[in-house]
Amino acid sequence: MGTQPNPTAPQGQGLECASGGIPLPPVVIWQWPRDLHRTVMLPPGFLLLVRANVPFHASLCEDDRVVATSASIRLADGTPATILPTWSSSSGPVPERQLRLHLARFTGGSAVHEEAPLLALAPAGDETTVRLRLDGATIRARHDYALLTNGRGAMAQIRAAWGTIRSQYDALLAVNPHPDVPDNRRIFFTRCRAWVRYRGYSHALDAACTDTFEADPGGTAAVWRFLTPVGMGRRVAISFTATLLRDRNRLDLHVRREPLAADDHEALGDSEPVTLILRPDIEARDFHTKTQAFTGPEHHFPAAVTAAPDGFGFAPAPGESYRMAIATGSFHHEPCWTYAVAHPEEAERGLGPHSDLFSPGWFETTLAAGDTAVLTAATAGDFAETAGTPAPPPPQTVPQLPFEETLRRALDTFVVARDGLRTVIAGYPWFLDWGRDTLIVLRGLAAAGYGREALQILREFGRLESRGTLPNMIRGADHGNRETSDAPLWFFIATRDLISALGHDAVLEAPCGDRPLREVLRSIAHHMLEGTPNGIRTDPATGLVYSPPHYTWMDTNYPAATPRTGYPVDIQALWIAGLAMLREQLGDTQLADIETRARQSLLRYFVLPEGWLADNLRAEPGQGAAEAVAEDALRPNQLLAVTLGAIDPRSPVARSVVAACAELLVPGGIRSLADRPVRVPQPVYGQHGLLNDPYRPYWGHYLGDEDTRRKPAYHNGTAWGWPFPLFCEAWLAVYGDAARAPARALLGSARGLLESGCIGNLPEIIDGNTPHTQRGCGAQAWSISELLRVWLLCKPE
Repeated sequence: MGTQPNPTAPQGQGLECASGGIPLPPVVIWQWPRDLHRTVMLPPGFLLLVRANVPFHASLCEDDRVVATSASIRLADGTPATILPTWSSSSGPVPERQLRLHLARFTGGSAVHEEAPLLALAPAGDETTVRLRLDGATIRARHDYALLTNGRGAMAQIRAAWGTIRSQYDALLAVNPHPDVPDNRRIFFTRCRAWVRYRGYSHALDAACTDTFEADPGGTAAVWRFLTPVGMGRRVAISFTATLLRDRNRLDLHVRREPLAADDHEALGDSEPVTLILRPDIEARDFHTKTQAFTGPEHHFPAAVTAAPDGFGFAPAPGESYRMAIATGSFHHEPCWTYAVAHPEEAERGLGPHSDLFSPGWFETTLAAGDTAVLTAATAGDFAETAGTPAPPPPQTVPQLPFEETLRRALDTFVVARDGLRTVIAGYPWFLDWGRDTLIVLRGLAAAGYGREALQILREFGRLESRGTLPNMIRGADHGNRETSDAPLWFFIATRDLISALGHDAVLEAPCGDRPLREVLRSIAHHMLEGTPNGIRTDPATGLVYSPPHYTWMDTNYPAATPRTGYPVDIQALWIAGLAMLREQLGDTQLADIETRARQSLLRYFVLPEGWLADNLRAEPGQGAAEAVAEDALRPNQLLAVTLGAIDPRSPVARSVVAACAELLVPGGIRSLADRPVRVPQPVYGQHGLLNDPYRPYWGHYLGDEDTRRKPAYHNGTAWGWPFPLFCEAWLAVYGDAARAPARALLGSARGLLESGCIGNLPEIIDGNTPHTQRGCGAQAWSISELLRVWLLCKPE
């Protein structure tokens, strides 16, 4: 059947579980045509089973070499198929390898040639590292950036290519204007252009002369190192280190001239001073908007500047004022505008394509080798509080970190202050705190040993519980949006995990406003049974929970691209797990009958003819689950039924769920919908009619106009970070220890995302179609927290 397998690779029917349980088949299925646009991953030692509709010849290629080849044979059911080995023939550590599957299908007397990418994974463990340093060539070829945070909602999003802007959210300082809670950020310091001048020769500090860029995943610092010509065949090394001061709306930019090696014949003498010019570009806008000079800023921005010898003040509106100054140098007041600065990322999303930038003037400082100057930008209040004290030395960055340490540090960037307690920023640059996102993140915090911080956050959300509802999203102090059926249920799961981490009484007796947390749990359960003000209720006949349209995490609306009206499978899994927790932790046996009924109903009404679970039982308000229509769209939500124990992980249904969801996997993410036809239509209607093919609802690219392109794609094929680890958790639950190593290899596929985009962090989403481009928020809390939680879970025992 083509090339012979490696004798050292796993043999037999499967990898045996240590417990003697169900063997894990070491095979990955590649199915034509649905996998043509998916980068299929191959854990170490796994075979590739290729299937198509007609006879074919398959070749596995690496670079310019064919490493395996085989013709198809017909299986017992008549399907043409073949198996290809995928392991490396080289000795030593097995690296991650980019492969290509070449398929020649024979139909109609001719051959149709097609190719698809494959990723042969490397083993992943404690030795796995994440590269946090980029070289100049990478910086110039990509659009990576650093995220800096301050623990209270402010941020900086700065490109590795210094001085480059690609988004309206790019900024050296976006302040949080509210003193107590996360609120819409205000963009102040957008860009800083820089030049080195020596004896009349001037050269820009930009991507062309950037040698390296390095970012701390914990959001504490980012470092740029430039090797810059200064004329006469000489050059100097300049470094920029940007950092946000903890709990302050303040950026410090440390500018240092680095000594060059004594044997560097192109180095300018260390004692020869050079002049550095820094020209800040500023704005004063909500981070979701643009600056348009002609609407008024062209006149009132210059008038809002107060120049000083070391910098300037900027007071563009009542109650809004900023200060920027340099510690060793001078400021030259010379206002100018730069018009129509492009925002290609927003343009790509069908939004405003540019903004105008104002510069009040420029800073000048002189540097010999070893000298440092610090440029500080802050709100006027935070600047005044620290005036007269030297800027603290910047935190150190490193070129790489262990995989786990990278995730731990990244997780810290999302935990911020709220009303004396803590909350979670759902994602940078544009989300604030969301109910379900925060409660899911608490699981990762608890698993990582941050249980006390997680309990603070749980208490804050417990205080906000009302009649079985929790906030869907919070804007500043406004928590009136409660259009969510899963946030209250995730409250159960977060409580369960924190009890495991901190103990029964420490959690259940924790104060949530004027009541203990146990009473919050009882309120949620009671109102779920009786009906909540926002339309959530339990169907008494089946014990299952009805969810109104767009109330789950698949929540797009206007148009409602994934309404999931009725009885979504993830809601039932959360409900059953919550009832079990109440029974076990509160001794609430009155709910035991409902729990049993719900478990039985899940198996009775959700199992499809294919063996896996329906994503939703479609029903109208007041309609019972028994009369609902089971939707056959293959989505990853059913994995929660396995991981939360709503179904027996040893059951054939659990194995079918895992096998089905394997076709959703992409590197670092999992598709929200399979690329396959459905029997129950999934129409998406926009303002002017139908937007999709209801029977082929998969959408492979998250791109273009929001209402007609991106919303239909958001949960209909776009791959997500947060549910991706659930597959590995379910794999482990079903197959036990045999799944640990391959599950960790799958989790390790996220390393490519950590090393690009927002360096050291994970995006919200990626395209469902190859090359699986990063989309959405560049740094998403639950993508990090769930990967860390399941990574720890999959550690060898």
